[in-house]
This record gives sequence, C-alpha cells and structure tokens, in this order.
Amino acid sequence: VHDMFGKIVNVLEHPESKLGDIVDEIKSGEDRTDHLETEIVEFCTQLSRQATSPGVAREVAAGFDMANDIERMGDHCFNIILLAQRAYDNKYRYADSSRRELSAMMSAVDEFIDLTVRSLEPDAPPMITEARALEDKINAARDQARKGHAKLMQAGTLDVRSGLVYIDLMTNFEKLGDYCYNVADMVSN
Repeated sequence: VHDMFGKIVNVLEHPESKLGDIVDEIKSGEDRTDHLETEIVEFCTQLSRQATSPGVAREVAAGFDMANDIERMGDHCFNIILLAQRAYDNKYRYADSSRRELSAMMSAVDEFIDLTVRSLEPDAPPMITEARALEDKINAARDQARKGHAKLMQAGTLDVRSGLVYIDLMTNFEKLGDYCYNVADMVSN
C-alpha cells in the first residue's frame, strides 16, 4: 500500500503525464493486497482454532480486522488511480487552490501511512494521539474540499463531472485515513 500510494502521488502531482503502466502496477498491488488478506485470514483462522487464551483470541481478531483494513486501503488506491485516469482522459484541470488542497491531502495521508507502518514495528510506542490528529486533519480537508467544490459547481465555474471526480478523489483519500486510523488504534490497544 505504501508503494502504491507513492505512485499515486507521483501521478497526481503530474496530471498532464500519461499514466502508462502505472494503472497496471497499482492494479497488481491491489491484487497483492487481496492475496495477502486471504493468506492472513487463513493463518488467523488456523490460529484461532488453536487459541488457548483470551489474549491470543483478541490478537487473532485484530489480525482479521487489520488484514481487512489494509486490503481496503489497496482498493482505495486503485479507485484513486482510476479517478486520475478519468481526469487525464477527460482533460480535467483544477484551480491552483484545488491543487493545493489535493497536495495537502496527499501529504497528510502519506504521513498517516508512514505512521501506520511505524506503529506495526515491534516495540513501537502507541501512536494513537498522532493518529487522531492526522485523522481529524484529513477529515477536515475532505470536508473543506467538498464544500468548496460544491459551491464552484453550483456557481457554474467548475464542470460538474470534473468536480465530482475531485470530490471522489478526496473521499478516497479520506477513507485511506480511516483505515490507517483503525490499524493504529488496534495496535495501540
């Protein structure tokens, strides 16, 4: 997911560039997250059959949930690259203010993915406070983008289809933040 997101950032920072093989690379990454989720769930299922303590049972349940959340992050990365492809194919262009919002959102999500990866390291301290702050920042950015683009579409200064793609991009970024938060929260608990 971290690698997929890096490719997404590169694509969205260069919207005039052809996507080339990047869509296929992101799809391949999404397929890998699907496969890994299956393997992790199978392992957790086998482990749960042998679980002898409530603590192990809780960890197995957390493993199920984390595998699902990480797989969903892969889904949202793929959604984002498809939206970027749609924007490219239709030659959608966004105002400088929208591009700054998008850049800030990508930066916050990238920071959140990094925090999530660090939270999974052995002996990592709980990072729930930082996770909550990033979750709030990402939610606020999504809300601001929705309101701003709704006003531009209502005023007729922004093509509705273009505005909807932008809002969908921001929503998918926000969902990535939700799943990062879930993982950081599970690890902290």
